[in-house]
Amino acid sequence: MAGDFPAKWAILFGVHDYNNVKKLKYCTRDIVEIGKAFRKFLEFEDDHFLVFAGNSEAISEEDKVWKLRHAPEYAAFWTQLASFLNKQEIGENDLLFFYFSGHGFRDKKEYLLPRDASLVDLQHTGIEVEGIIDRLSKTKCRNIVLFLDACREEPPAEPKGGLIGIGAETETLIRARPGTVCFFSCDPQEQSWEIDDLKHGSFTRCVLDAVENGDCVTAEDVSKYLKKEVQQTNKKYGMKIQIPYVVPSHDDKMKLPIFASSAKREKTTKQYNDMIDVLYELYQVHKFKAEYYSAAVELLELAKNLATGRVPSETEAEKLHCIKMLCSKKFSITVFIATWDAIERRPPGEAVTKPPERKIQ
Repeated sequence: MAGDFPAKWAILFGVHDYNNVKKLKYCTRDIVEIGKAFRKFLEFEDDHFLVFAGNSEAISEEDKVWKLRHAPEYAAFWTQLASFLNKQEIGENDLLFFYFSGHGFRDKKEYLLPRDASLVDLQHTGIEVEGIIDRLSKTKCRNIVLFLDACREEPPAEPKGGLIGIGAETETLIRARPGTVCFFSCDPQEQSWEIDDLKHGSFTRCVLDAVENGDCVTAEDVSKYLKKEVQQTNKKYGMKIQIPYVVPSHDDKMKLPIFASSAKREKTTKQYNDMIDVLYELYQVHKFKAEYYSAAVELLELAKNLATGRVPSETEAEKLHCIKMLCSKKFSITVFIATWDAIERRPPGEAVTKPPERKIQ
């Protein structure tokens, strides 16, 4: 099993070398690195990718996934997408990703721009977002996740048809389709920035960091992380504000463990078990009061489920941090107790009448 899903599938589309609109720099690189990260950290299988990408120094010809890439163009996209979805047996409980990095505009409808798109005729040269969502939904997969790193350029001063970035229409479409979550790199009125020092778009660079560092598992985790980190990244490199956001078809989809993996779960479980061992040692030598020991161990046991999709409450997250600080010897027991009590909003030293239990794995 790939993480928490029977199988995982990814459709990746990155284009920087446009024919008729302003060229970009790092969109193909974005997609190449996303594919590598999905394989290395999230257990995607080689033959579960459909890749549309231009030429780039980031592509290794020794990598068979990228040898099978297709041109990021209008006709190739729809032809290969149909072939891929018809050929693969994508199950209703699988995870299906669509990741786009490039230009995106709205002109009555919302479009992602392939390499051969033209702003004067988006209806016939742009890839309509509604069409993508409809096609993915026909697979009957109940776990569809889109990442749209679009809106890469400010529209012309007087655009035909009032061109703006994508988002508003797509948000409505997503909410009408059960089982779908869409991450947007920025508000429709904002731009999604590329950063030369990073050789990536700031949004995709932060997505890569979220995958690689292992701290984010659920869609909710990823959303919080991106909202904070993209703004900080843009500020650090002198770019204008860019605020990512996510639209779930239903609130329950925010619990979807989109970045889960078996390896990550094993690592998380070991970390919590190690902390339980440390707490038990402290309890044995009477340095740790029974009521705090029991409460901390109970929370750590509960926290093992976080990698499978359970998101901690704000209070739980604060307490987990407090436990980590104690186990890493950055908090003394006195500081730990004072901090724990402050989190619980109770007077310091107030007793918790709960018998201690030996809980050690």
